[in-house]
Amino acid sequence: MTVLNVTLPHLTEQLGASTSEKLWMVNAYSLLMAGFLPGFGALSDRIGHRKMLCGGLLATSFGLTCTNPLPKLRP
Repeated sequence: MTVLNVTLPHLTEQLGASTSEKLWMVNAYSLLMAGFLPGFGALSDRIGHRKMLCGGLLATSFGLTCTNPLPKLRP
């Protein structure tokens, strides 16, 4: 939730979101996190916590590398 709380003002400014749209953003983020947490926890129990951590770090690094060269979306 911290990531969303930090970025919510910027998202509101960039997207021009209303109060109800911000509430949808918070609810969607919470539901996705609650939905993925048990599945990834079970997967981590099966393949090992270290492998899961390394896989998460690699996925995050790959995502950041792919999106870094994109131009900033400014009006």
